[in-house]
Amino acid sequence: MTMLSALDPVLRLKLSLLTGNYIKVSEGLLKQSDEKGLPLSRIIRTDNIYTCPWIFLRLSKTSRVRMVVVPESAPFELCIARSETNRYDILDSETRSLVASGLELEEVLHHCPKQLFYNLYKFCFMDCKFCPLPITPRWSRDTLGKMLQDLDRFKIDDIDGIGFTAGIPAHLSGNKVALEMARLVKAIRVKIGPDIPIGVSPMHPSREVLVMLKASGANEVRINLEVFNFDLAKLLMTGKDPEDTLLSIADAVEIFGRGKVSSNLILGIGETDDDVIAGVVELAKLGAIATLYPWDPVPEREEELSALTNGRAGRPNAERLWKLAKEHKRILGQYDLDPKSLKTMCPACGASHIMPSLDF
Repeated sequence: MTMLSALDPVLRLKLSLLTGNYIKVSEGLLKQSDEKGLPLSRIIRTDNIYTCPWIFLRLSKTSRVRMVVVPESAPFELCIARSETNRYDILDSETRSLVASGLELEEVLHHCPKQLFYNLYKFCFMDCKFCPLPITPRWSRDTLGKMLQDLDRFKIDDIDGIGFTAGIPAHLSGNKVALEMARLVKAIRVKIGPDIPIGVSPMHPSREVLVMLKASGANEVRINLEVFNFDLAKLLMTGKDPEDTLLSIADAVEIFGRGKVSSNLILGIGETDDDVIAGVVELAKLGAIATLYPWDPVPEREEELSALTNGRAGRPNAERLWKLAKEHKRILGQYDLDPKSLKTMCPACGASHIMPSLDF
């Protein structure tokens, strides 16, 4: 941790928590109530696309972290803070030493704080080797009816953004799912008016479909490249062509504008640092902003992923996250791109990764 010792304490804490990823929340703590009489269990989220529940911890005015909740055997443990009501401490599970004190747990609207982020299909036939959807299919979906109910349930002032993603079921194509997104965006836009930003995350739609998404009322788009190594991509994403993805990202920038398009690059699925940096540069040249997203391990897929990557897959450590974050910020500055221009989905939330402009 020598290279991290001089960092801002909040940034150093976030790097450490991201690396550990898992936090123990005991059953007894879940049953306890806050000062409003509400149980802590309400904050443990399961309305997400992953297999495990999670919590969001606010670290500063601009920085938060998402951690996977487990009942035992985790690097960290959550406790009620001794000094403040409705605040929480984090302990190192091995040494029992205090890692952080007086943190606030953020309530989630849907999937993440301050946003409604919907998954149209919680199952997928694409079989990307790092994704949990094909492994634990939940034959359900977020519907327009649920979205309208949420908009009636929450105050508009509490919503900073709305986002849409989707698995690709076997009976549909990526373009058809994106067209469904466009119809939903149009209906939601009528309901909420022009002010709340809406983001969409289709697979790699055609130019015509991107135009329709923009016309429906979407403000920004995320098209995930995942890994900038075409040989590795062919192994891990047999149903997805990275060249088609890059072409779609280029079209999206023309239609939505520079700085209004993002793309996840996953860290820890067998890629090298050079792959990541080259991917950030390639996206920046197109006018898109990368998000460097540490891989969330999927236990059922770890053996297969390890075999395909010759044992190189694994959650990145804090030093690697920081090294790549610095390069990420330098490259975005070189191409005059600022993540603050993105108002929805992962770039705006920033809880699962280190994001320039939000974290440092």
